[in-house]
Amino acid sequence: MYSVLSFDRTINSVLRQIKAEKMFRVSPNGKLCLSSPGRAWELPWIIIGNPRRKFCYHWNHVYCGMAGIIPRFCRFNCWKVVVKPRTLKETLSLYDTMRVLDLPSKIGADVRTYTFGPWAAFFYGDSLDQAKAYYAIIKPEIPNETPIIVKRGCTEMEGLQPSNTWDDLSEDDKRLEAALDDLFEMEEMPFSQSAWAKNQTMEMWVKQAIMIGDPTAREMAETLSMDSEIWERLVVCPVTYHGEGDE
Repeated sequence: MYSVLSFDRTINSVLRQIKAEKMFRVSPNGKLCLSSPGRAWELPWIIIGNPRRKFCYHWNHVYCGMAGIIPRFCRFNCWKVVVKPRTLKETLSLYDTMRVLDLPSKIGADVRTYTFGPWAAFFYGDSLDQAKAYYAIIKPEIPNETPIIVKRGCTEMEGLQPSNTWDDLSEDDKRLEAALDDLFEMEEMPFSQSAWAKNQTMEMWVKQAIMIGDPTAREMAETLSMDSEIWERLVVCPVTYHGEGDE
């Protein structure tokens, strides 16, 4: 159980880490807000269906990563259907399907080193029942061999504490979450991607496919670019000297 001193140490540790990262600034009302509320140039995801934008950076990076707690929203109101396409070609096919379904979702290159597989799609529900309903819609639309699951919250939080234990929320965690809530100025912001931003993301997907040796990389690069010579500009093929078949 937290003493007053240990509780303050947790908050002070979070503040030191936040200050070092320079990701937040102090607003005129004394709360912390993101220094730059925009998004990275090379976002690996394309967003579909206008999912409700919550405070995932705060909750995942600060509350979970720095303070070691799982926020209540993530425990009780974040359920996901996760599909793991096996190739870039499957990813692009699923993207076309997702645009038709228009469910709150995202798809792209999963560049995290602690999740298995380079491609992923996430469909967001507010409850287990809603996630299961999404599962029933999505499952018939993908190849039988493509992995699909329903999960709870973020993988990073699952690494902190298995999600089948999240219903038990301690009084200490409630107090710490309330103290963290008091630090931040949180305003929901709309999330949209322009056509050029989506093109940037797809270019990143092709480069990811090339890097991992995806067998559909060349076909998809040529399909997306409508340029039969794009491969030669993306991939440096060396002259070889080992014997028969040298080029």
